Amino acid sequence: MVGTLEPGFLRNARAWADGLAAVGDDTVFFERVAGHDFVQRRAVFPSVYSGYWDSACRILPITPKPSAP
Repeated sequence: MVGTLEPGFLRNARAWADGLAAVGDDTVFFERVAGHDFVQRRAVFPSVYSGYWDSACRILPITPKPSAP
Protein backbone atom coordinates (compact mmCIF):
# COMPACT_ATOMS: atom_id res chain seq x y z
CA MET A 1 0.00 0.00 0.00
CA VAL A 2 1.50 3.29 -1.07
CA GLY A 3 0.18 6.83 -1.00
CA THR A 4 -0.04 8.84 -4.20
CA LEU A 5 0.79 12.18 -2.54
CA GLU A 6 4.52 11.54 -2.35
CA PRO A 7 5.63 11.02 -5.96
CA GLY A 8 9.20 9.92 -5.20
CA PHE A 9 8.12 7.25 -2.75
CA LEU A 10 5.32 6.12 -5.07
CA ARG A 11 7.75 5.79 -8.00
CA ASN A 12 10.18 3.77 -5.88
CA ALA A 13 7.48 1.49 -4.44
CA ARG A 14 6.02 0.88 -7.90
CA ALA A 15 9.48 -0.03 -9.25
CA TRP A 16 10.00 -2.52 -6.40
CA ALA A 17 6.57 -4.09 -6.98
CA ASP A 18 7.20 -4.36 -10.72
CA GLY A 19 10.65 -5.88 -10.14
CA LEU A 20 9.34 -8.45 -7.67
CA ALA A 21 6.47 -9.40 -9.97
CA ALA A 22 8.91 -9.74 -12.89
CA VAL A 23 10.82 -12.48 -11.04
CA GLY A 24 7.64 -14.33 -10.12
CA ASP A 25 7.06 -13.04 -6.60
CA ASP A 26 3.44 -13.03 -5.44
CA THR A 27 3.24 -9.24 -5.14
CA VAL A 28 0.21 -7.12 -4.33
CA PHE A 29 0.48 -3.37 -4.93
CA PHE A 30 -2.21 -0.89 -3.89
CA GLU A 31 -2.24 2.86 -4.28
CA ARG A 32 -4.39 5.18 -2.21
CA VAL A 33 -4.70 8.94 -2.06
CA ALA A 34 -2.50 9.63 0.95
CA GLY A 35 1.01 10.63 1.90
CA HIS A 36 3.79 8.56 3.39
CA ASP A 37 2.85 9.60 6.89
CA PHE A 38 1.20 8.67 10.17
CA VAL A 39 -2.33 8.97 8.77
CA GLN A 40 -1.51 6.45 6.02
CA ARG A 41 0.17 4.01 8.40
CA ARG A 42 -2.64 4.24 10.92
CA ALA A 43 -5.22 3.51 8.23
CA VAL A 44 -3.47 0.46 6.77
CA PHE A 45 -1.38 -0.97 9.61
CA PRO A 46 -3.89 -3.57 10.84
CA SER A 47 -4.63 -5.10 7.44
CA VAL A 48 -1.09 -4.97 6.02
CA TYR A 49 0.74 -6.27 9.04
CA SER A 50 -1.79 -8.90 10.07
CA GLY A 51 -1.40 -10.49 6.63
CA TYR A 52 2.38 -10.27 6.91
CA TRP A 53 2.36 -11.74 10.41
CA ASP A 54 0.15 -14.66 9.32
CA SER A 55 2.51 -15.41 6.42
CA ALA A 56 5.62 -15.13 8.57
CA CYS A 57 4.19 -17.54 11.13
CA ARG A 58 3.51 -20.12 8.43
CA ILE A 59 7.03 -19.75 7.02
CA LEU A 60 8.88 -19.56 10.33
CA PRO A 61 6.77 -21.45 12.85
CA ILE A 62 7.60 -20.71 16.45
CA THR A 63 8.30 -23.91 18.30
CA PRO A 64 8.92 -24.06 22.01
CA LYS A 65 12.42 -24.97 23.14
CA PRO A 66 12.65 -28.21 25.08
CA SER A 67 12.89 -27.61 28.79
CA ALA A 68 16.19 -28.34 30.49
CA PRO A 69 16.37 -31.60 32.49
